[in-house]
Amino acid sequence: MANELMDPRRMLRDIGEFHAAEIEYSFEHEQDPEGRPWPENAASTLRTKYGPSILTESARLRQSAKRFVVQGRRVILGPERNILYAAAQQKGTAPGKPIGSGRKTIIPARVFVGGTQEQATTDATIILARLRGLGDTK
Repeated sequence: MANELMDPRRMLRDIGEFHAAEIEYSFEHEQDPEGRPWPENAASTLRTKYGPSILTESARLRQSAKRFVVQGRRVILGPERNILYAAAQQKGTAPGKPIGSGRKTIIPARVFVGGTQEQATTDATIILARLRGLGDTK
């Protein structure tokens, strides 16, 4: 039992998988973790896309945002590449501020990684369930 407390990787993987599923839900429903719809694409964006979906043209951001790695006693969640692009989409950009490509484009925030109270409660539930399970003598 002490070894499992010292090595929480399974519990952290459970937390990572939960948050990856939450991110997938945001992309699937085009809404932030609180359930608010993402802003629509601008007309200029729609002219360059194949369809009306938001943030899923190539699926690269969607796939990379769901990646997580357990490192020591923490879960690192989010894209490994295109971090500037992901941050611009997550937080939005200010007028006239260049983004990764150097373009000065206004991008509204489309939050896909969140930290809601409900998510924190689920994290705590995962941790408590794991700790309770350690006391079982199966």
